[in-house]
Amino acid sequence: MKFTSYIKKYPVFIIFLIFAISLSVNKGFTEGDFDVFLNASKRLVAGEDIYSPPHFRNLQYYYSPLFAMLLAPATFFPDYIVKILWLVLNSFLIIRVWKLCSNHFDISSLTKKQYNLWMAISIILMLLPILLNFQALQMTIFMLWSILESLSLFNKKKTILGASVLALAINIKLLPLVVIPYLFYKKMYKPIIYVIVFFCIYIFLPHIILGYEYSGILHYSWWETINPTNKEHVVEQGGGFYSICALVPAYFSDLPMECNMSRPLNIMSLSIKQISLVMNSIRLILVLSMLIPLRSKSDENYKGFLSLSYLCLLVPLIFPHQRGYSFCFIAPVIIFLTYYFLKDRKRIVKRIFPFILFVISVILISPVWGRDIIGEYIELYQDYKIIPIAALLLIPAFLIIVIRDGKSKSNNAISPEDRLPGIKSPSSGA
Repeated sequence: MKFTSYIKKYPVFIIFLIFAISLSVNKGFTEGDFDVFLNASKRLVAGEDIYSPPHFRNLQYYYSPLFAMLLAPATFFPDYIVKILWLVLNSFLIIRVWKLCSNHFDISSLTKKQYNLWMAISIILMLLPILLNFQALQMTIFMLWSILESLSLFNKKKTILGASVLALAINIKLLPLVVIPYLFYKKMYKPIIYVIVFFCIYIFLPHIILGYEYSGILHYSWWETINPTNKEHVVEQGGGFYSICALVPAYFSDLPMECNMSRPLNIMSLSIKQISLVMNSIRLILVLSMLIPLRSKSDENYKGFLSLSYLCLLVPLIFPHQRGYSFCFIAPVIIFLTYYFLKDRKRIVKRIFPFILFVISVILISPVWGRDIIGEYIELYQDYKIIPIAALLLIPAFLIIVIRDGKSKSNNAISPEDRLPGIKSPSSGA
């Protein structure tokens, strides 16, 4: 396909890439979390314990020894070059995430204008988490891509390649581990076996290259750092954290919070034990709610996409130590809801309550709202944990649509436009 015809077909992608690559060059000269990764890699080359002080800007390295080892060749280049290349890669991964999600929809009924509008609105609504990822030079976009790409490869019967991608992501950061129960529920046992095999290979690889003794010290220190039972992962009092572990204490305890302006309203003062019980109860409810999309009456393949999208939405809420950039995981749900209401605007009236929740949620995570309207009070945005509240609003919006449209699909008297949008069959290509 000629470049000019590609521009005409995907103008939104081209505009976004120009913006994202320009932003990459700009942010590549600033400090972010990728400096922490590079610093850990440099210390690994020097034979140090990368999980012990001194840390870069006192920021702890939480990722695997393998990731630091893989970054070792990058330490021979100027840091800004490596960071720019990483952000440029992220720019293309965002486009790939969009494609992997949109492949699940029947877009043949969309006009060219609707298709481009769908792309534009989806990207704009996700702009805040995207910008936060570029600002922090983080890994979330890569993690989201690895989940979607590996599932796509599994569906194409490319099990070994898909398992190698997913296992690498799990090794680097444990978040994609949530895909394993999903695969188990879907009875995809072969991919699970291959993921376990590749994960073991990735764990053992540093032993071969770095030596068993040094690698053993690193892996022990790594586990001590990421152990979920650590006190700092149970109740998070930092101003930049946004999971359930931070949201509940912010509103239901009198614990000191690291706030920019003022701490949220103290609705109720619970003990640490009670807070832990509340948080785990909420987590359990959210995990059990996965059964709603998993057991919906939608087309089997489409149900898989709904379930995976919802699973991604839950990740930054359930796991501890999640910051604003972690909410890039809500992208599949945003893409789905945008398509749902855009394809048939009559649904806005028929599903008015989910639509209102959706609108409120995307307004709350809008960078325009955050910067231009509240201005100097942007700190309140962090102190009051607005981002997880916005993500929680997406849950009822999403589930109500899945439940009601699932019932509609089982009723032959319901017209096709009232049903959940179908997906492309595997044979139709993507």
